[in-house]
Amino acid sequence: MTDKTTNSKTKKESLKRKEIIRSLADGSLFTKEVILKNIPFLLFLLFLGLVYIANHYQAEKLVRQTIELKKEIEQLKAEHLSVTSALMQISQQSEVEKLIQEKQLDLQTSEQPPKKIIINPSLCQK
Repeated sequence: MTDKTTNSKTKKESLKRKEIIRSLADGSLFTKEVILKNIPFLLFLLFLGLVYIANHYQAEKLVRQTIELKKEIEQLKAEHLSVTSALMQISQQSEVEKLIQEKQLDLQTSEQPPKKIIINPSLCQK
């Protein structure tokens, strides 16, 4: 008895498979009510696919921008280092004296050290 039921089940399954293959081949699968009932779900899947693609493009765009900004940061760091070293070199006392002589300014280095001005707070009151 169980052999007859299993044989009938396998025959039904093989017939069902054949029907699905036949309906897929002739295109009648897509006109059936099952497909029509699932159109909202298929549209939802299409929407999710489009969102996924848009998200992927946005992520790639951000990665490209990040790489460009990192390159720009490296260039700016190198420029900062070169400008800082040039400023340090120019601001040395010997370099300042050379520039003064080259531009023929009437300036000389002071021989006397600077004097400290001390103000008595009691004299400043009104």
